[in-house]
Amino acid sequence: MATRSPYPASRVRIRQIDGRRRFHHCAAHNSELERPEFVLGLAAALGLILGSAFELPDVSVGYGLRIVGFALVVGGLTIVYAGYRELANAGQTPAPGYATTRLVTEGIFRYSRNPLCFGYIIALAGAGLFFKSTGLFVAVLLFAVLATWALIRSEEAYLEQVFGEDYRCYARTVRRWV
Repeated sequence: MATRSPYPASRVRIRQIDGRRRFHHCAAHNSELERPEFVLGLAAALGLILGSAFELPDVSVGYGLRIVGFALVVGGLTIVYAGYRELANAGQTPAPGYATTRLVTEGIFRYSRNPLCFGYIIALAGAGLFFKSTGLFVAVLLFAVLATWALIRSEEAYLEQVFGEDYRCYARTVRRWV
């Protein structure tokens, strides 16, 4: 059963599936492939393939910087966890296709509009240090570009359409990354 979106500016159609409101068409993300984890995996694979294909040398780091790399992985994943926890506390899901009914601006979202992507960048850079992998550093750049292009731009346009001035005010006061 399809119902109209409660947001007047939206041309989104919503339907009930498994007792939850899901987008039928046109949402910020409609595909399971439009998730930060998928884009992260794609960027990491491409970075490692490019590193191998172009025979990029390993990063020369000592034991101390490898420990820093491990700490960055833990810190980045902690940021990701905080983002997911804050979304859950607000009753929102990052899963593609679900209606966004509340603009989350509390917790980690006070510091970054995209803490999931930012946390994954920190973790990926840490993994590059820990594993001494130039390919993973290439992946950091690829992930930042792919995440911005494939996830963030459409999500920001969608949130602006749904929440209007509230989102624009939030975007003016909180940076995209940090």
